[in-house]
Amino acid sequence: GQGEALPSPMGGLYEYTGADTIFHVTEQQIGYEGMKIDRMFFEKFEEQVKADPTLQQQVENEQWEQAIDYVTSQLFDRPNEYFNLDKLRRAAGVDRRLSLREILQKIFGLLPYFKSKDELLEDEFQQFLLVNQSKLTEDQG
Repeated sequence: GQGEALPSPMGGLYEYTGADTIFHVTEQQIGYEGMKIDRMFFEKFEEQVKADPTLQQQVENEQWEQAIDYVTSQLFDRPNEYFNLDKLRRAAGVDRRLSLREILQKIFGLLPYFKSKDELLEDEFQQFLLVNQSKLTEDQG
């Protein structure tokens, strides 16, 4: 091509004095639904979990500790798909740390969706109000 001749580096140091081809960089926020690759990763895990009869039985019988141990020993950190709790949490795209039990409950339809931090705080506050309703009304009267 017909470009300007580049000087050869002297003493092992080279300084480029041409124009920078990157004019600006923008950062794009990814919503709670996450990136497609993350959703696909979670869906692969979901398929494996649903196809496992042992796990189905444990969840059906609400044997959560056994189910969690089973997932950890049989499905996590395998060469085919390197599933682990941290990757699943990232793939789920929620603003808090999910437990493996919550993930299993969601996969088997026991949870409609993963609640955000704000939703959990609101639930806890409503529960607090219900439990302490009589005490709160006494204090006002």
